[in-house]
Amino acid sequence: QSKEVAAWRERQQAIKHAAAEKLQLKYKDTEQWREQQQALKQEAADRQQDRVEVGKWREQQQVLKAAAAEKIVADVAVVQRWREEQQVIKAEAAERRQEVEEA
Repeated sequence: QSKEVAAWRERQQAIKHAAAEKLQLKYKDTEQWREQQQALKQEAADRQQDRVEVGKWREQQQVLKAAAAEKIVADVAVVQRWREEQQVIKAEAAERRQEVEEA
């Protein structure tokens, strides 16, 4: 009977050992899963940050485009005023020439 008890104890030890290994593997799988989830969360956060930065860049580009358009409009206005002033100067010069010729 002591052989049977010893065999039974060995089987129990083997079962405990197998159960412990199974638990250890489950724990490893769980840890790997958690690490993967953490990596996925970080990747999603990075992508969100990229989207935010792209959005900011687009807003900056819109502001720059608007500023460039305003500058072009202002430059055109300056050139237009200069042309008008040149026309006035030419007209005044023509009047003076005519006055001198008539005098």
